[in-house]
Amino acid sequence: MLTPIFQISQDDEYIIIEMKCPYIKAQSVEIDVNDKEFRFYGKPYFLRLHFTHSLIENGREKSSYNTDTGILLLHIPKAEKGQHFEDLDLLTKLMDIKEKPVEKKVLIEEIGDSKMEPMSDMAIDNTEQEEFDWNHPQELPVIQTSTNYGFNNLYSGMGASINELARDFIDIKDLDSSTYETRRNERLTIEELKFDDEYYMYDCVMNEDIPMLLEFKPDSWKLLKKVQKLQEIQVELDQGELEQLSKLSNKNYLFAANEEIYIYFGLIDIIYAYCYNYRTTLGEDTVESAWTICKLSGTLSCFETFTSLNDVLKCCLRRSISFPLYRSFELSQKAHESMYLIDRVYITDYCIWIQKASDRQLKSLASELNHFEFKRELSDWELEDLEKAAKESKEELK
Repeated sequence: MLTPIFQISQDDEYIIIEMKCPYIKAQSVEIDVNDKEFRFYGKPYFLRLHFTHSLIENGREKSSYNTDTGILLLHIPKAEKGQHFEDLDLLTKLMDIKEKPVEKKVLIEEIGDSKMEPMSDMAIDNTEQEEFDWNHPQELPVIQTSTNYGFNNLYSGMGASINELARDFIDIKDLDSSTYETRRNERLTIEELKFDDEYYMYDCVMNEDIPMLLEFKPDSWKLLKKVQKLQEIQVELDQGELEQLSKLSNKNYLFAANEEIYIYFGLIDIIYAYCYNYRTTLGEDTVESAWTICKLSGTLSCFETFTSLNDVLKCCLRRSISFPLYRSFELSQKAHESMYLIDRVYITDYCIWIQKASDRQLKSLASELNHFEFKRELSDWELEDLEKAAKESKEELK
């Protein structure tokens, strides 16, 4: 069965479902509404959605089909007129059929008198969570065998393929035999080797592009101002984005106690790299954008697992003044404000997880980021001294 490309909107009386189902026959269409669940079948398409509030079949249903475009438009009455349905733009969340969550494989089973602690189902019930302490360093679990990696450490045995196809931006040489500690040490060593004093000093005072990049105002700033004024805003997605969301697998994730915080830290790292690329390309991606994002992200290039907010932002700063074309602390600070395999082991899972992540935790993390002091000292390099020397050299040349 195929999942149609679809999008959903609402008014006071109806949930409006728009699906692209070319060449279906009217006599083959079946629609079923059962409280909060909606089902559609029209050979070869099938769609099942679970809403936050109840729908009803009472004779007021409306439908239309455009044979030229293949668009089927359904108006399904709300059980309670005026009821606001949340998260209609989170398509994967709407397709959630409450299957048994995917558990990580057990790498070690301890034999003895001690009992294993049960895993906490953090992904299923985020409403009861206490807020994370974002600055308290977490302790990574000790794993004696070859470690897994990727989102929630769900992947293994892909190291050779990843290194072959993505060697331009992957910094870990022997992924399948690496551990949390060796990956971190390898990342830090490479950053020390890549940081170039003279390059940084030149960009500090001589690179004429940087002031223009610092002045750039992304369109997303306008959207953020709208979001701050409204209680809820539904993002408008284009056809390509809707198709991508429709193709995402529908699964839940189980996290061992206190491990979901690592996923949030990785999210910051990836978003930072994206924002840096967006600013330095003035909002227009280039052929180098994929490399820039992956190389700046310690998560994507080094399979890093961050244990505190300070750890994440330190990595963001160090990599943003060591690898890209433009290397400037001010630019890094502004950002604070073959890809298939990397997509498989990180990005796809992030796209699924973020639709079900705790709003409370995300707001808490955003607040913590807003108050974090992003300083030069965070890099562990003498950036202030380098900038001072660069400015003095420039004055001497006048």
